[in-house]
Amino acid sequence: MPENSGLPQRLRRAALWLTLLTLGILLCLSVIGSFLGSQKAGVLFNTAPAVFYWLFFVLLLLAGLLIFPSLLRKPGLFLIHLGCIVVLLGSMWSSPKAHLLQNRLFGTQKVHKGVMAIYEGSQQNQILEKETGQVLGMLPFSVYLEDFWMEYHWGDGSLHVRKTSDPNTPPPSPAHWQIPDQPGRELLLPPPLKKITILRVLRNLKITDRVTDRLPDEVNPALQVEIEWADGTRKTSYVFPADMPHVLQIEGFSFLYEPGATVGIKDFFSNVMILDYHNFRQQPALIEVNHPLRYGGYHLYQSSYGRDTVDTSRGREARWYTVLDVISDSGLRAVFLGYFLLCAGVFWQCWIRHLIRHFGQRSAHGI
Repeated sequence: MPENSGLPQRLRRAALWLTLLTLGILLCLSVIGSFLGSQKAGVLFNTAPAVFYWLFFVLLLLAGLLIFPSLLRKPGLFLIHLGCIVVLLGSMWSSPKAHLLQNRLFGTQKVHKGVMAIYEGSQQNQILEKETGQVLGMLPFSVYLEDFWMEYHWGDGSLHVRKTSDPNTPPPSPAHWQIPDQPGRELLLPPPLKKITILRVLRNLKITDRVTDRLPDEVNPALQVEIEWADGTRKTSYVFPADMPHVLQIEGFSFLYEPGATVGIKDFFSNVMILDYHNFRQQPALIEVNHPLRYGGYHLYQSSYGRDTVDTSRGREARWYTVLDVISDSGLRAVFLGYFLLCAGVFWQCWIRHLIRHFGQRSAHGI
């Protein structure tokens, strides 16, 4: 059966060539955007000509469903077609210009993108422009920063055990043993002890708080160890470096920890409390690099950090602050839905329909 015989063949052919041309422009824009970088590419894709291009692309895809109605009878092609439309509409809805339109139509004050800086022990809800620091708007909730800390890449360290010689006998040098600072490593010792086992490697031991890693001037490394006597008695304790006052000495043995040097920041974290006064709700959350927090229509990404001297009730103190990227999630669900439809259509077109046909033929032949 011919495709919509009421339409001229030239119109259908023109629609196909126009679609190919539009896809070619999209390919060129993608290549250009990859060289410009995310920030400049975002500006390019939101210019007036680009907005006209996206609208034209969506209308062209919608028109394709009318010009080629057989797409409605082919699930794979229809889902691919529909997925592209939904992705484009979701992406357009998440753009800065769409946010301005939403605010005008619905009376909202949602901000497309910005940053916020929060000092430890304080709360913030202002969204700032990243380059100028201008206030763009307010979050519908506040973020309270309880704690900020970092994890580091550490070099290899070691546990050192020394036993001094009997003062009534001439030297040799004191006996000395060492093992790498790896959990589970054991070191056999002479009587009255039997062995020492490393249970845990701690980079910044804080007895009344969590174990965290901060800048080198605040690091408090330690080893949690288990010491066993020859008679089977066991004791758990901590071993510290030599420049700290907590030297562990037992039965004439001294235990010292030589930590490896820090060789770069591994990760950093913001332990926050969401204060939603409108809904009378408090929610604790941990924001980590590549693990954002989603709340109240926004995604909060760990972006940067710093340390500054601020005025407090106890005078001027050094405080950590965290910098969070704030990004609206408008249109995000539509984009995810579109990609799901697109993938489902590809699977149907490339595999599922062939499997259905294969098993249908086997059933028809009684196999």
